Amino acid sequence: MTQTLIARDKDSLLSAQGSRYAPVSNCTALREVVKVRGRYAVVGTPCMLQATARAEELLASLRERIVLKIGFICAGMASRATTRAYLLRYGVDPNAVRSIRYRGDGWPGSFRAYGDEGLLLKRPLLGDELEHLVPSDHYLRCWNCLDHWGRFADVVVSDPWCKEMIDHERKGWSAMMVRTDRGVAALESAIRSGNLVGESISTDTMVGYNRHLLNDDGHIEQSWMASYQCVFLGRLRYVPRLLFCLIRRKPIGLVTTLKAKLAKQYYE
Repeated sequence: MTQTLIARDKDSLLSAQGSRYAPVSNCTALREVVKVRGRYAVVGTPCMLQATARAEELLASLRERIVLKIGFICAGMASRATTRAYLLRYGVDPNAVRSIRYRGDGWPGSFRAYGDEGLLLKRPLLGDELEHLVPSDHYLRCWNCLDHWGRFADVVVSDPWCKEMIDHERKGWSAMMVRTDRGVAALESAIRSGNLVGESISTDTMVGYNRHLLNDDGHIEQSWMASYQCVFLGRLRYVPRLLFCLIRRKPIGLVTTLKAKLAKQYYE
């Protein structure tokens, strides 16, 4: 099971490093943040950071104590059942597994499952895990996601997926996009202290690493999201009112929607 961790020292922070392609709740950790004073950095997927931002609107203690939000560029979250199915695919009894590493052991890394006697399974991320585990059985919330790029984060991090990296890189780099002044301050501080080594890249380069996650008209999920929002979120009831407003030349909400679409502020 994947659990949320509040790391209060270097060792506990390092123990939690690495990707987890399984669901986890950030609510348990936020409950402790509300109770215990301190300065916190929150690390999570775009939907987790959106939920955190909305909670901050309601709870002054969260606004005061959360000083940095670090997000991932996310393509969706696989269910726990997917990990089980992946183990069974290669003849591994899930009940015999004691530890799982979804990434690591170099870059881009490999999936490893360990039992009482040691390694039970090792499969490469590219060509196997990334095909049979990571994109499988996503939650409904993921299929209706309009924020793959962590717009509520101060700093957004991703793998630098490009042919040059895949062909030649083995140790690994992270691509980082800074969204806020707090993110700039944190990044510059880490570089000055020597805890981080970095080099500048262009916005086009950053976008190019995950261009398939741009939520434009060519996105494979666009039609599904539109249908889901209209039917299951009850937005069909707004259509007659919108038409009535257009006839009376009162485009309520329409201009805002068009501006958001053209500016892509909700999509990148």
